[in-house]
Amino acid sequence: MAKEKREQPKVGKTTVRLTKRWREIVDSWVLDPDRNKTDAYHRIMGCSRQSAQSASSVMFRTPEVAEYAEARLQQLRDMTEHKFNVDSESLLTLLTQMVTFDPRKCVDDQGNAVRLSKMGDAEAMALDGFDVVESETAGTIVTKLKFAKRYEGIEKLMRHLGMYEKDNKQVGDAMASMLDQINETGQGPLG
Repeated sequence: MAKEKREQPKVGKTTVRLTKRWREIVDSWVLDPDRNKTDAYHRIMGCSRQSAQSASSVMFRTPEVAEYAEARLQQLRDMTEHKFNVDSESLLTLLTQMVTFDPRKCVDDQGNAVRLSKMGDAEAMALDGFDVVESETAGTIVTKLKFAKRYEGIEKLMRHLGMYEKDNKQVGDAMASMLDQINETGQGPLG
């Protein structure tokens, strides 16, 4: 029985045929919740982690693999949207509600928690949990409301809107400007 030849991808002008193994690696990567390319390569090829790290880096940069990986990710997104009846617009709406809710609407004038059925959609979406106490005289009393961490939602929205890319570009522009100044004058910005 002939062994399948382990092809190494080539980056550049060389066109490489997408092998069955590479498809298996990409499929393993797409289905991995952590989306770790090194782990996917290591699982399928059985090589050392160090070899998997360098080989997966090269492999995923080849146009054929990158194109196949993007197509598989899109298939997974489409399947998820269809299966769970969600799309990116509705998820962004939910995330925005979690970030912009007003916690004052969750308590009444005496500081008691508002009944869950009386909360608005944004407040209900931001609610991560609550503690209740059963009382013989007063019934069920909500004693503590726990909300989702706003900073995590804000960070996700910022990533979606590309705000980190803008910041990273600005840092890169500042570094380039400093390097230009050093090259021109032989001195840094501080003298």
